[in-house]
Amino acid sequence: MEANRKQTPRKGSWRNALHTLRRFAWSGGALMPARAGAPRRDDTVRNWLEQTVGTVDFLAHVDRELRFLYVSDASLRFIGYHRDYLHTLTLRDLIAEQDTAALEGLLARAARSGQVEKATMCIVKSLTYPLDVEIRAFKSRHHGVDGFAIAAFDVSAWRALEARLTYEMHHDPMTGLDNLSALVPALMRAQQAADETGTCAALLLLDLDDYQRINRALGYDAGDTLLRDTAQRLQALVAPDEQLARVASDKFAVVLTA
Repeated sequence: MEANRKQTPRKGSWRNALHTLRRFAWSGGALMPARAGAPRRDDTVRNWLEQTVGTVDFLAHVDRELRFLYVSDASLRFIGYHRDYLHTLTLRDLIAEQDTAALEGLLARAARSGQVEKATMCIVKSLTYPLDVEIRAFKSRHHGVDGFAIAAFDVSAWRALEARLTYEMHHDPMTGLDNLSALVPALMRAQQAADETGTCAALLLLDLDDYQRINRALGYDAGDTLLRDTAQRLQALVAPDEQLARVASDKFAVVLTA
């Protein structure tokens, strides 16, 4: 019979790892054990430290210029860089270009608040592979050097699930067109733009006559095929700035602007 196992929440892992790293920094690298019986030899202490902070995907200390002062062994495996090469880079170099402003904003908030601040952005693994991570930053010191403690957690699976659920929420599974929940905001934006510019906006509704008769006479598969074919034909007719949606069983709508 398998024994019950308890897993520490990820939030707790971050706090434990940060506490360990901060004690390591404040002690000048000696890292006195927290309780009797803990290892004291330098190499053993380092292994103990790495096992503790290894619960975090990426954990590092950077100075104010974002140069790396400390990087855990687990972090090197996570991002796919050699330690020597990483010391030629800054944290900014690891962040996707489109998220540079988000990183700067995160660090500015951490510097002002003195608390753990977090943001989601892309980190570039092995120079080429972008990965969604949640980065947490805390204003701290390492061996007397002011900077930040940085932690990152892989949230790519969560972001992919979020994107899929968002897509499914706003699209019709039968035809792949936008659905009513996506059409309403588009219609409101078109109306607002028309009011601001003095132009026009319109909503065109299309209804397939006797659609239910096709279902009854030929079966639901035939009816589904008709809907998909109709959607493809309508997509070929609408302009790029017009929005097409399936809003009911046999009803389509198009937002028109002029």
